[in-house]
Amino acid sequence: MKTERLSTTKKTAGFTLLEVMVALAIFAVCASVVIKQSSISAHQYSHIKLKTLGAIKAKNTMASLRIQENWPAIGTKEGTETEVLDQDSGQWLIKTVVSGTTNENLRKVEVNVLYQSSYQDQNEIPLSTLIGFIGKY
Repeated sequence: MKTERLSTTKKTAGFTLLEVMVALAIFAVCASVVIKQSSISAHQYSHIKLKTLGAIKAKNTMASLRIQENWPAIGTKEGTETEVLDQDSGQWLIKTVVSGTTNENLRKVEVNVLYQSSYQDQNEIPLSTLIGFIGKY
């Protein structure tokens, strides 16, 4: 009677534990890079959104000064506007500085716009600054 020998060189299908661990490590590194980059992108998006809205506020303030019947007086004026942006109720701080020029019929107007958020620390760096000139006639 013949005895069949079991082959000790039997090939197994699949991955070894070491190969699986290396693949998981590579995946973890890639996933952490993607998560970090998406966080940076979200922060940049919100900052660019605030800068854009600040520029619009500055242009609107300058336009309202230009269409007034009275010529703007020399001095500093500060105002606030409360607005809810992305579930964050913050305040727009609009500072308008009107100064004289060498020409008595022309005034320099500088509009600085800041946004104070309830989530972020308070900083004094304007999001937008617009400088223009308004003539008397």
